[in-house]
Amino acid sequence: MNANQHDTAGIGVTIGLALATQHPAIIAGSLAGFLWLSPDVDLPHSRPSRRWGPLKAIWAPLQATTHHRGITHVPVVGALVMMAYLAVPVAAIAILSGHVGMLGAIAPLSIPFAFGVIAQQLTHLALDRF
Repeated sequence: MNANQHDTAGIGVTIGLALATQHPAIIAGSLAGFLWLSPDVDLPHSRPSRRWGPLKAIWAPLQATTHHRGITHVPVVGALVMMAYLAVPVAAIAILSGHVGMLGAIAPLSIPFAFGVIAQQLTHLALDRF
C-alpha cells in the first residue's frame, strides 16, 4: 500500500470515529495515529517521519534499533510502544518545567487517545496486507 492510500484510509477512519464517538481524545488519537504515529515511522524517509520536521530526530534511536515492519508493526503493541516512547520526553519536560500537574490532567484522556492511535495502526496493518 502506498502513502496516499494509507493517508486516505486514515482520513476515513478519523471521520468515522468522529461521527461514531464525538470524543475529542479519540479523534485526536486517530489524527495523531495516521499523521505522526504511523507504523511507518520506523522508516527515516517515510511520510509520517517527514511530518515530524526537525523533531523527526526523536525517532532516530528507534529507527536504528529496529527494522521496517518490526516492533511498530506488531498489532496494538507497536502503537503502545510508540506512545510510551513519546511519553518519556513529555513527562521529563513536564517535570523539569514544574508542570507535573499537567500529567494528572491528561492521564484520563490517555486511554481514549490510545484507542484512536490503535484504530489507525490496525487500519494501516490491514492495508499493508494488500
